[in-house]
Amino acid sequence: GIRMKGQFKHIIGFCLPGLLAMAFCLPPVSTVEGGTGAIVTEATPASFSAMVEYDPDVTLDVQQHEVKAGLLYDAVSRKIVWQKNMDAALPIASLTKMMVALLVVEDVREGKFQWTDTVRWTKEYVAGRKHHHRKFKVDFNYSLLDAFKATMIASDNECAEQLTRYISDGNLSAGMERMNRRAKELGMKDTYYGNPSGLPAESVALDNSSTPVDQLVLALELLKYDEVLEITSMGYAKVN
Repeated sequence: GIRMKGQFKHIIGFCLPGLLAMAFCLPPVSTVEGGTGAIVTEATPASFSAMVEYDPDVTLDVQQHEVKAGLLYDAVSRKIVWQKNMDAALPIASLTKMMVALLVVEDVREGKFQWTDTVRWTKEYVAGRKHHHRKFKVDFNYSLLDAFKATMIASDNECAEQLTRYISDGNLSAGMERMNRRAKELGMKDTYYGNPSGLPAESVALDNSSTPVDQLVLALELLKYDEVLEITSMGYAKVN
């Protein structure tokens, strides 16, 4: 299991051998482990029945009161082995970056960009107080690969935004349109992206949101790309 800190404390995403899970949790966070407890599952929703089925032979010991919504999926047998409210749309925080990653790797595979490309941006800072403050600018230069690593390993919000701008000709609004359009193309019917980082919006109603089912669809798409799996398997990485 992967315990997430800070803004991730209400979300768990983890892999076991052959298993993929997504859970939207209430504090305190707990992982889902194999056990002997019995779980009663409901029938698979019609909208998802063509893709997966339930495995009645798998039982899990889950503290369900701590989970708002989630699912556990066996990617080998293509079966959901546990679920709760898997069609419920909830804020997804930095799981947003999964879609950023998909768009980047798709563009690289199509030859639109190279991992060695340089992503550049300038940020303005203010130093000092009141009448003694001054403004200064700092230029940032990352390779596309290093910006991707910072986004996927450290969940860096600024790199996620700059990646989205970079693959959308510097236009963040166009980047958000791409993210939402790709979600629809994949069949993620209950997903909304308002920013590329997952940071809270001014209103909860405008927060990035999705369902466990939609996140499973996205995760299965990402599993097609070895470079994504290689980078997300890193505990840490050095970037320049």
